[in-house]
Amino acid sequence: MVLDIGQPLDVADPEELPLYPVPGFDRPDPSLLGVIISHPHLDHYGLAYRLPKETLFLIGQSAESILRAATPSSRPASTSTRSRYLEDRTPIVLPPFTITPYLMDHSAYDAYAIRVEADGAAVFYSGDVRAHGRKAALFHKLLRHPPAGVNVLLLEGTTLGRPDETP
Repeated sequence: MVLDIGQPLDVADPEELPLYPVPGFDRPDPSLLGVIISHPHLDHYGLAYRLPKETLFLIGQSAESILRAATPSSRPASTSTRSRYLEDRTPIVLPPFTITPYLMDHSAYDAYAIRVEADGAAVFYSGDVRAHGRKAALFHKLLRHPPAGVNVLLLEGTTLGRPDETP
């Protein structure tokens, strides 16, 4: 199970980027159960088009619709014909994994944080999260009702600081 397959925001040509040597990235492989796309921003989905069309993507239905609508004016998000849709706090089971998405406030519509559990351990991936947007209540809901039994927290960190900010 892979969490996001984005490209760096400052890359000129994504074709020049090497893909990580993950089974299933260069040709179909049953050991790659799926790729989770937390939200429709290039730094989270930008290399998805390079994966085999048999790749299963787990993505919000609206997020997928946004990416498909943008395809005529940009590179397709993916060539995959297989999707399972993320829905707020609705688990998806792909043994041995249980994936539970948490709808988040973010500038990209249909953005999720993700809890992935397997073999009694759980990782919580923040995706991009904020608490000041139109749907800030979702962040506060997460604080009031956090995922249980998390062993590892992965925080996305595209902008931990800005070059024009002074310390």
